[in-house]
Amino acid sequence: MTFSISQKQEPRKVTFEHSDFDLRGVLQETLESLAERAGAKEIELAGFIEPVVPTQVQGDAGRISQVLAKLVSNAIKFTESGEVAVHISCEADNETECELRFSISDTGKGVAPEVQESLFQAFSQGDMSTTRKFGGTGLGLAISKQLVEKMGGRIGLESALGKGSTFWFTLPLQKSQTIQPDSDDHPHLADVRVLVVDDNGTSRRFLHEQIIAWKMRNGEVTSGGEALDCLRRAAREGDSYPLAIIDLEMPGMDGLALARKIKADPEIAGTRLILLVGYGKRMSSEEFCAAGFTEWCFKPVHQSALLSCLEIAMLGASTSSQQSCGSPPLGGPLRAKVRVLVAEDNGVNQQVTLGQLKRLGYAADAVSNGLAVLQALDDTDFDIILMDCQMPEMDGYETTRRIRARGDNFRRPYIIALTAHAVEGADEECRSAGMDDYISKPILVETFAAALARATAAGVKAALGDGMKNGARTDKAPPAKESVLCEQTLQSLRDLGSDMESSFLAQLLETFEQDATEHLGHLRSAIARGEATRLRQEAHALKGSSLTIGARGMAEVCKQLENFGSGQNLAGARQELARLESEFARVRNQIEQERLSL
Repeated sequence: MTFSISQKQEPRKVTFEHSDFDLRGVLQETLESLAERAGAKEIELAGFIEPVVPTQVQGDAGRISQVLAKLVSNAIKFTESGEVAVHISCEADNETECELRFSISDTGKGVAPEVQESLFQAFSQGDMSTTRKFGGTGLGLAISKQLVEKMGGRIGLESALGKGSTFWFTLPLQKSQTIQPDSDDHPHLADVRVLVVDDNGTSRRFLHEQIIAWKMRNGEVTSGGEALDCLRRAAREGDSYPLAIIDLEMPGMDGLALARKIKADPEIAGTRLILLVGYGKRMSSEEFCAAGFTEWCFKPVHQSALLSCLEIAMLGASTSSQQSCGSPPLGGPLRAKVRVLVAEDNGVNQQVTLGQLKRLGYAADAVSNGLAVLQALDDTDFDIILMDCQMPEMDGYETTRRIRARGDNFRRPYIIALTAHAVEGADEECRSAGMDDYISKPILVETFAAALARATAAGVKAALGDGMKNGARTDKAPPAKESVLCEQTLQSLRDLGSDMESSFLAQLLETFEQDATEHLGHLRSAIARGEATRLRQEAHALKGSSLTIGARGMAEVCKQLENFGSGQNLAGARQELARLESEFARVRNQIEQERLSL
């Protein structure tokens, strides 16, 4: 189905897709892509899907994400303090279909009634009063309106000056007949009391709703003092809280100070503590462990990450007395004991992955191909393998099949597939090979942490193999619009560098330049000699490292060259190579600018 959006420019066709997708993944990706912007303004960003909402549905995930991102981005832009919250509910539901409502609420100044009437209309730059007030957002809202309506939905706004705004849209969606919905049945969590400590009401509510859906018993308080009173009272009444989820940033007594007070009180020291950390906030592992936390979870909180934190905390607590004074924190020591093997042939990707693992507190080794993986497993019992799917000599799929074919006496590692880009059917291919989970490059540290938490939880339970079912997918990161290098990826690398050696990012960029120059030489040679297989291999390798540093334009051209090689048809490859060389020149220019700022 196609339609045209009429503007003063030439009309363009917009194509709609109709495929299965996980609604949780769409919400997660949207919030992740905007979390840095919200964090910079110190705005609380939260998202929640009501438990009754069908999350395995059919429709155009890309277009839904586009509209959702536009509305959330606008809300952040026009909110100076407070919060922006996404709430997804179900307005109608039957056996095969549902109508969902997406609400994006903010605590901004609100929109005047006379402006609301024309807000979804594309206005010209000559309309200075509206443009000044809303920063030129009218065209984006007009396109959002047409997209929603063409998908069969409605869009609107509820707002009053001084009281914030709620943009909303509804969409009719088919229920997926092929994806099985995840179960909310987690018997080891049922009836467990968990105390949520957060001064933000929206965040508390969303956590409460999710915890209740898992049949846990939830208490809520807004401050450290209230938390101490609540925990002590529950302990005296003989119905203590085994778990507490504590926000890091609260007025009066922050999360670290509260944790120290809890662990210093023998009456409540056995409570396992999970820390909520805002996006972009950094903390040393020593500080985290010294405060007595068991696990941590990034805000905005994702369902799968929260579930993994709760499972790790509870399953760890079951091995010792929950009321023992000064029981050691599980999170930091547990990560340090987990052995991780990185299987990645690309030097840039290997460097970044090892850096992320070190930042997250995991001990890791690295090899460059599948044969080396098998040799490493002969010498060491690795708990987790991060397996690149495309490697020379033996790819990740074949390596995984050989690992799974080993006898019962061989320890079974948890295998997380690393793919260069999200491909339809990738999850089925990974599962059929015997992999437990998969994430896509470039890897955002939050999603990386969630996948590792799922693996760690599975290792604690000794119930491996369910990561595919419960895992949150990391598909496409947003394309760079204003910069040749994706700013979100760059910032993630800067953050990673700040936790490591000061020269980390400079060395990484230098490594990328050297590798890219070498790959370009091999690509020229392959095209000149008509070597399609070598063209595919070199393009794939350069595509991976380009994604790692955020060079999306280079990665896209590499993908085209890879396709030429896969199709054994090199017609047009020279033109694409010229495009790649031009794009590389632009990337090198920005790398030089980045060096000057280091």
